[in-house]
Amino acid sequence: MASFVLSAALGGYTPFAFKLGNLALHLTNGILVFLVLRHLARRDTLLSAWPLSAPLAVTALWMLHPLLVSTTLYAVQRMAMLSATFVLLALLAYLHGRDHLENGHLRKAALWMFAGMPLATLAAFFSKETGLLAPLMCGVLELVYFSPRAGVSRALPARAFLWLGIALPCGIALVLLAVKPEYVVGGYANRSFTLQERAFTELRVLWDYVGSILAPWGPRLSLFRDDYPLSTSLLAPASTAAALLGWLAAIAMAIAWRHRIPAIAAGVGLFLVGHLLESTVFPLLIYFEHRNYLPAVGILWAVAGLAAWAGKRAASHMHRPRQVFGAAILLLVFAMAVATHARALVWQDLGNMLALSLRHHPHSDWLRLNIAQFAMEHRPPRPDIARQHLLHLLRSPRTGARQMGMMNLTALDCTVARRVPGDRADALFAFPSQPIEADLAKAIDNASTVVRTTTCAGLSPAQMARSLDRWLDQSTLPEGNVAKSRLRYVASTLFAAAGLPRESLEQAEIAWRSGRTELPVGGLRVAALIALKEDQQALDLLDELDARPEAAGVQAREFLQGYRALLDEAPDIHTSAPAEVSEQAETQTETR
Repeated sequence: MASFVLSAALGGYTPFAFKLGNLALHLTNGILVFLVLRHLARRDTLLSAWPLSAPLAVTALWMLHPLLVSTTLYAVQRMAMLSATFVLLALLAYLHGRDHLENGHLRKAALWMFAGMPLATLAAFFSKETGLLAPLMCGVLELVYFSPRAGVSRALPARAFLWLGIALPCGIALVLLAVKPEYVVGGYANRSFTLQERAFTELRVLWDYVGSILAPWGPRLSLFRDDYPLSTSLLAPASTAAALLGWLAAIAMAIAWRHRIPAIAAGVGLFLVGHLLESTVFPLLIYFEHRNYLPAVGILWAVAGLAAWAGKRAASHMHRPRQVFGAAILLLVFAMAVATHARALVWQDLGNMLALSLRHHPHSDWLRLNIAQFAMEHRPPRPDIARQHLLHLLRSPRTGARQMGMMNLTALDCTVARRVPGDRADALFAFPSQPIEADLAKAIDNASTVVRTTTCAGLSPAQMARSLDRWLDQSTLPEGNVAKSRLRYVASTLFAAAGLPRESLEQAEIAWRSGRTELPVGGLRVAALIALKEDQQALDLLDELDARPEAAGVQAREFLQGYRALLDEAPDIHTSAPAEVSEQAETQTETR
């Protein structure tokens, strides 16, 4: 967030400023990647023959790789890029410490390994949780490039790092997960897939990532990959078992060849460790390109080691092998640059990007929703195109997609025709109340905003609020569930807009008790109490909200002062006004 503030301060609150900041960060990371690889090349039994050219070639391929376009140009993925910056600094700190250790400078070694590396890891974690993987990556480099000679023990500080910096934290994490499995399992309550399905599917996804790194074919690269088919078992599809066997073979080969071709062991290790949090059992979405931003370095480094091994054997049968290999590398770098330029041109125009994605990923729910939104934001709006893609969602085999299609179609009908079909109101919540995926909660929220702020024949705020309340009551999710408590807030705003303060207060109270104690929820409670002529309770609650740390901001102060003004004019209160104030504050809260 601090880096975004800096981008806005230097270049204004514009897409260009944020993308330019990402590009500068990518160039910085390229320098850091080169420094790390140059350090590794000096220790590599094969690549030490090219201590500058091999790291330079791999760095160039990485910096110009079309797979990384979406990470760099998708502004919010600065989290992945900035985390990579500090992870690379952590690796450099560890490598410097290891050099000092080998030279007998114990104090300098300890400073780099046990102060510099942890501080960089902490900064990486503050950028994105995957930054916690930095010590494990250091462990990979330790085991591959700093193995002691036969009969010699590993240096004590290095052993201390492996035990205290890696084994102990990993052991504590495993114990915590064993004692509190809900930390992982609980997140699947709002997912359309199970833990087993995700774990099996990721075996295939990881190979798909490798394929995108080695052969970045245009249609394979896309921001919209929520259409990735799930693996329901090891044999459904059969490629799941093949993927598992493939990874076991790759790991076995990396271990067996760690002395002969160290870059393969290091590269495979860095790639798999880099995906340890986002591509295993944690309840994240299945597929995202940006997860490969740093792990891609590992695959490219492994390929460099394999190419050096094969080239060494082929050189004796070639005329002027250095010139041939040099030209081949330059040609490959040029091809990557051309492919990246082509993809960047696609990213310049949202309409072209959506059209190209639709050609190759027609079953992506996110894509259909984005096209519908793009059509409505067009000047003039194209509701016919938006309706076409929302109706496609209604025919989806996935329940969640049909639910989102129904909500967005309702918002479209209310916006364009100011009415919904007679049976739509009853069907709006005629679907299972679990899971409540984040996209579905957002769609319900958006539809409720339209219903609250427009006159929509066939669906009133009170009608939607009561249907939503019943639907939430049927859900087996706990009230503390983030999506469920968010929708309690939505129901409260609907009841407030309908002039039903008692029902609005009830929903806001449920959201508050479940842990959703943001200022907008508190504001709805205040508004309802004012409308119910409970002025003293409203004043007490306002004083409580005033004392909260988040109330110190300028917007928060204005928000609370607005309610104090309403309290001063209590006899003339209309219950819909507080809902509008709360909506503004909710937008601020969601942004924060």
